[in-house]
This record gives sequence, C-alpha cells and structure tokens, in this order.
Amino acid sequence: MAKDPRSRLARLAPLAQSYKKALRAPEFLFALGTGLVVCGAAALLARSGLPRDRLIARGMLGLLLAAFFALMLASRRRLSRPERILRRTVGLVDRARADELARADALLEASLSGQPVGSAELVRLHWEKLVASLDTEAIRRALQKRGRIFLALGLVLCFGTLSLASGRIFELVEGTNLLLVQDRVAPYMLPYVEKARVIVRPPSDMAGRAVTQSLWGDTAVLPVGSRVTVEAEAIALGRDLVLTDGEQEIPFRPDAEGTLTAEITIEETIVLRIAARFGTSLIIDPFEKTIFALPDREPTVILKGAPRSIALRDVTSLPLEYEVTDDRGITEVDLVLESGRREERTALARPARGTLGESGVTELKADHPMLLGAYLPVEVRIEARDAALSRRGAASRSESITIVPEALGASLVERYRLFKKFRSSLVHYYANARAAGFEIGGARREAQGAASGDLNAALEELEKGLATLPEGATGSLGFLRAQVSALEAKGPERLDPESAVLAVDVLLSELSAKDAERLASDLALALDEVKALAQKSSDTEKNRGPEVIAELRELLAAGAKNLSELGVLGADLGSVAEADLGRLKRSVKDRAWDRVARIAEHLAARLRRGSPSFGARGEAPATGPASVESGTPKGGGQGSLSQAPEEFRSLEKETERLRKEHAGELSELERIVRDARLAAQADAPGREEELAEKLRDAVAELPEGASAPGSARAEAALGRGQAEAMADALEGLDIKRAIERGEAALGALERARELGEERGSTVSPEALERAVTGVQAALDAARANQARRREALKGDDSLRGNAERERRFSERARTLAKKGATGSARLPEESVRALERAAQFMKKAADALDQGDAEEARAQADRAQTELERARSEQPSEGGGGEGGEQREGRPGGDEEGEGVESTREHGVVPQEEKNLGRAFRERVQAGLRDRSGRYGASVSRYLEKLQ
Repeated sequence: MAKDPRSRLARLAPLAQSYKKALRAPEFLFALGTGLVVCGAAALLARSGLPRDRLIARGMLGLLLAAFFALMLASRRRLSRPERILRRTVGLVDRARADELARADALLEASLSGQPVGSAELVRLHWEKLVASLDTEAIRRALQKRGRIFLALGLVLCFGTLSLASGRIFELVEGTNLLLVQDRVAPYMLPYVEKARVIVRPPSDMAGRAVTQSLWGDTAVLPVGSRVTVEAEAIALGRDLVLTDGEQEIPFRPDAEGTLTAEITIEETIVLRIAARFGTSLIIDPFEKTIFALPDREPTVILKGAPRSIALRDVTSLPLEYEVTDDRGITEVDLVLESGRREERTALARPARGTLGESGVTELKADHPMLLGAYLPVEVRIEARDAALSRRGAASRSESITIVPEALGASLVERYRLFKKFRSSLVHYYANARAAGFEIGGARREAQGAASGDLNAALEELEKGLATLPEGATGSLGFLRAQVSALEAKGPERLDPESAVLAVDVLLSELSAKDAERLASDLALALDEVKALAQKSSDTEKNRGPEVIAELRELLAAGAKNLSELGVLGADLGSVAEADLGRLKRSVKDRAWDRVARIAEHLAARLRRGSPSFGARGEAPATGPASVESGTPKGGGQGSLSQAPEEFRSLEKETERLRKEHAGELSELERIVRDARLAAQADAPGREEELAEKLRDAVAELPEGASAPGSARAEAALGRGQAEAMADALEGLDIKRAIERGEAALGALERARELGEERGSTVSPEALERAVTGVQAALDAARANQARRREALKGDDSLRGNAERERRFSERARTLAKKGATGSARLPEESVRALERAAQFMKKAADALDQGDAEEARAQADRAQTELERARSEQPSEGGGGEGGEQREGRPGGDEEGEGVESTREHGVVPQEEKNLGRAFRERVQAGLRDRSGRYGASVSRYLEKLQ
C-alpha cells in the first residue's frame, strides 16, 4: 500500500461509492424541498408589504443561499479523507468499530509522517485487518435506509410545498414582486382589474352633463376641477385597490352591483393608475391614463373709462359701467372702494351657475360713506370671482378710477375766508353807519338804507358761498342773520354796530380754533396711515407702502399749509406740522421706515393735543377793540371781548332744553287723557258704544251724498257724515271731538231743514226730525259726560302739578323770547315769534288744566310743542361756530358737548307757516295714530306694527 493518503482513499473507495449512490440524490431532493419551503414562506411574509417583514424575508433567503453554498462545500469535503468516509459509512452501522478504525487510521497517519509510533508495518497491518473485517453489505443497507429517509422527506417537502402553492400562486408572485420593492413601488406590474371605464364630470361651476368615456391606454384633456370616476371589476379579490396619481391615493369602494369605484378631482396634469396596496407598498396595474389639466382662466373684468382720475368735488353721481367674462362661470361681482387701509365692498351681482358673462351699470353717489369726508385718494374698481378664486379668497380686478379729494382743510379755509370777508363788510357797514349819523333828513335815511343793503348783500353772498361747501354753518349763519336783523331794528331794540363787530370777531376766533383742532385731528388720522404703512414697509418691500406714503406726504403738506391759515392756533400747529413733515420727507427719501413711523407717531400725538405751543398763547390786547386779526386763539383770554356768540349758544341750548322738557310734559298729558278715557269706559262699559249705535240708527235714513252743493240734500248728507264722525269719536272715548262733530252735525241738519222749508227737498222731514233728535240726545249725553270728567279731574292733585309746570314753561318761553329779541345775542325773528306763541299756548293749557279739561290742555300743549319745534328749526346745530365740519369715521360733527349729532339727525329746517298747507292734515293723522282705544284701535295698532 502506498505510503500516502490516496492509497487509503483508494482502499475505501467502495464505501465512498456506496455513500454517494445511496444519499447524493435524496439529500439534494431534501435540500430542494427545504429551499421551496423557505422561499414560499419568505414570499408570503414579504406580501404583507411592511418594511420589517420584507427585511425578514430577505434575511431568510440570504440564510437559505448561504446554507446552499455551505452544503455544496461540505458535500465536496465529506468524502475527501479516510476518517470522514469511515465516520459517515461505518458509523451508521457500528459506532465502536468506526471509532477503532479512526484510531488505527490516526496511527497509520502518524507512522507515515515519521512519528515514533512503534512498528510501522504492524500499524499498517492492523489498519488493513480492520478494513478487511468490515461488513460492506450491512453498511450498504444502512446507507440505503438513510437515503430512503431523506428521499421521503424531500418528496414530502417538495410535493407539499407545490400542492400548497398551487392555490396561492398569484399570492407568491405578489410576494416575490414585493420582495423587490424600491421606493414603495414593486418593479413589475400585475393585472388586478378588467373592464375599466372612466366617467368624467365637469366642474360644479360649469354647466354640462357627465360624459362617460373608456379612457384607459389613451390621453385626455380635462378642465381643472373635473371629477373623474373610475369604475372597474376586480380580477383578484381581497386586495386593497386604490386610484393614484403618484401623490394621493383614493381607495376603491364597491357599489350595489359589486363594481369598484373611485373618484378623483383633477387639479393638475397627472398620470392616473390603479394599484393594489400591501402595507406601505404598491403593485401597479398595467393600465394607466394621462390626463392633461386645462387651467381655469381668471375672469376678465373691464370698467369702462378706467384708468382715470376725477376730483371729488366734481363727483355728484358717477355711473360705473362694467363687463365681466369667464371661461367657466362667474360667482360674484363686487364694487370695491379702497382708500388707504380702508376698504368697502358692495355686491353688484351673484350670477347663476354657469354664467359666462355679466355686465351692468351701477351708480356711485357723492354721499357714499367712503367719499364723505375722504382725505385720501379713493380707488374705485370692479372685482369678480369664479369658483376657484372664491375658494382661494382672491379676485380679478379691473383698472381703477381714482377719486382725488381736495386738500385737507381746503373747505375749512374757504369757509374761514368767507366769514372774514363778511366781517369786512360788517366793518364797512359800521363805518358807513357812523358816517350816516352825521347826515340829516333824507340823506341820513338814504345812507343808512344803502349801508343796510350792502350788509344784506354781503350776508346773501356768504350764504351762497357756504352753500357750495361741504361744511355746514347753520348755527353761525343763524347767529349772523340775527345780528343783521338786530342792526336793522328800530328804537331801543337796535343793536349797536360796534357790539356786532365784536361779536363776529369772537365768532371767527372760536370758529378758527375749532376748525384748526378739527383739521389737526384729520392730519393726525392721515399720519396714523403713514405710521402703519411705514411699519409694513419695514417688514417687507413687496407692498405699495412707499408709494402711498409719498402720496400721503404731499397731502399732509397741503393740509399743513391750510392749517397755518386758520387763525393763531392753526398757524402755530401748522408751523409744527410743516417742520416735522420736512423731517419725514428726508426719512422717506432715505427709506428709513422706522424713523418715518416714529416721526408720524410723534406728530400725530402733537396734533391731537391741539393746544398752542409755549409762547404762542395769544392775549387780547389791553386797549383798543379786539378783532380776529388780533390773533386771539381759543381760550386766549376774552374777558374784554363780546359774549354774543356764547349768549347765542346759551339761548339755543335753553330753547332745546325747554323743548325736550315740554315734550315729556306733553307725553304725561297724553297719558292722563288716556287713563281718563279708560276709567270712563270702566265706569260705564258699553255706554258710548250703545250711544254711537243709536246715533247711527237715527241718521241712517239720511242721504250719503248729494251732487248739488248748498241744497237741503247736501246739508243733510253733511249732517249724516258729521254724525257718523261723532259716533266714531264716542266709540274712541274722544268726548271733545265727539261734541265738536255733534255740534257741526246739528248745525248742518238745521240748515237742511230750513232749506227744505224754503226750496223743498227730497229728504223726508220725518227723517230729518229723527236725526236732529238723535244728534241732540247724543250731544247732551256727551256734554254731560264731559262735565262729569271735568268735575272728577278738578280734584286731582296731579293736574294742579301739571298746570303749574305748564305755567313755568310758559314763563320760560316768554323769557327766552324777550332775551332773543334784545341784547347783543339775537335769535332770528321767526324763532322769537314762535317762542311767544308757544308761551301763549302753554298758558292756555295751564288754564284748561285748572278747569279739569285735560283734553283741551293736551291740544294746547301739542300746539305749544309745535311752536317750540319751529323755534329751533333754524338752528339744527348747537354751536354758533365751528359746526358742520368734516365728519371723519368715528368722529361725528357737532359742538363740543355732543348735541350737534342728535339735533341734526332728528330735526331739519321747518318750512314757513304759509308753505305748510299739509300741517293740519298731518296733525289729524298723528292724532289718529296716537289714539288706539277707539273703534279702529286694533287696525291702528296693526298698521303701526307694520310701520315698525
């Protein structure tokens, strides 16, 4: 035997061949079955689509592959050495004999390598003897038995795996596909649906019907906002199918027939696909559809005549003609007015769905809230929206028409100049009146008449000038009219011209101070805009802030110049404003927005304070007459000046206070009359109604009308009408009116009887006699009822209190009339006369209350209240100067006590008495509406409820 391992391997070759023949194929089949099991398990595990399960499945396949290579290597090495052959063959039959052979083989190996193990020949013979003694047949049988075991296991694994996989082949394919997922999408497409179709519905803001199309495998162009519904039948059940565009996923839902549906809204160009979702992964279906989105164009808005600029003073009624078009449908059209940070929006149209065009004309009037008192340019434009813009809160805009207001304070300065011009005319009148005093006879009268004519012409010119301005000066005009009227009076009531000049000086001083404060406040509001825009500009440059600030600065400069012309206070505040506006201009040029905001804030606070600077507080001159040129600002010491404007305002306030207090007293009298009627009705319920019915029966046979005036029939018809009016008054418990109508009816019936006796008549004398008797009976009953009421009310202490208050009111009205007719502060003549008439009516009301005649007292008090209203009709504003100024948002006009707003709102100028042809009718209507207790009380109440 050779002295190397190969000779030993050759000696053991039969055993190795037996091993290979018995185990090589079974072991391979077993390994194959095991691999199939591991691969199937890995595919099913990866089918969950979860990254963790996919990682585990990949790990299982990696281990399987490693095990395969390890088995291949082990198979090549397991029969490469004698001891391995003996262990894998002999060891299957006799473990002890295998161990003995292994020891003998180790000795032989050692002897061959030259190690001292004794006799090498004996070692070789011992190894040979042991090999020769092996039972090869038994070993072969053991190997075959083991091969059969591996074969059975391999067959079980292979056929079991294949049988299980035969029903889940698609699942294994899906799992295998999901094992290769990259970026959440499997690399290979698999079919999941069939018979897919697409239903396209246009956007909701477009008119149209749903269009059914089979679009898979093709492209389509659809409007943005279209709703695409995909319907399909599933090939494989149990999958979560979704409709995806690569960004969003919409799950399919089965309908009543089992068809899967999903809907998506087209917002941009997309590739539409169907996919099956497994965990976080997708397997894409082969079908796809590319949809190109057709964008929604914004509405086109055209405002005729824009862009252009218009002066605010030229705007009385501005027609705005617009036209709006859209490719889908207009949802709203608005008129937008923007001024600075303020914006006001008015709805012009809300078209029906699918309206592609809208046009119209609207009118912007000068009394629009954004134009009243506007001091910033007002941009007028039309804005339109479609559905898409409405969702985004945006709008398409037309070009703008810019309405440019006059410079801040321009009308205040113009008004001040008009008053100064009138003062000059008054001074000329004073000089001419003094010169006329040196004339005699007719020359004096002629000179005085000329002077008065010039003064009245100056007053008329002032009124015309003020009528063209937005500023109201009703109170000041009323004061000046009273002064001119007093200058033309005769005798002791004539006002001294010097006093009139002094009074007008004080009026102008106060007017300029108030106007300066108002204009300063307006400038402060504009400076607030500058501050806000400057702060916004410091945050970002993407706005119109710098441009608007430049416009505002020019506006403020013009306003400051106007402010400097309004007396001493205006000159003081104007100089401060002009200096700070110079600093603001330099800061705007440097784009130092923080500094601009600080300057605007400081100057606004200074202007709102409205007080003169140190050293600018004017004092009245110690000697000589004070005048507006003397520079006396508001609060600058007016002890030596005329108090006429203040006295005039005091008279106005006293008149207003009297009016309000007497209105309350009138309400109390109305309550007393109402309570008296209710008490009479409670004492004798139904008596007046019964009396009224008898009266109507008595005149029922009389004619209702006649065509020949002045005839007996006409008088009879008149008597019937008056009698029926008396019946209505009786039912309404208005005894006084019932007596008046009864007396009128009785007179008409008497005239009808006389005319019938003289000329003959178709009216039955018996009917006339019954009517006269009935009216007389009703009249007697009404007078008796009135007498009872008066007697009952005479002892009422509350009536004595009412009578006393009416006398006090009468005395106050008489005192006010006397003060308004004399002194330096004169009320207009009409107001004086109205106060005198009111005092007379109040006295009559007090006398009627003393007699217990509450209804007569109420009537006289009502007339007195009407005269009080007439007395204040020429002075709706409380202040003698400074009223009627520009009214900015949040700052109404009026005097400093806040009464000007209420006065202007509630009362206007009352026409003269000779023009009040409908006053009597109106008074009757108002009296009827106040009386809700008569026959028609329920109807009156319902009518009033509808009015409210």
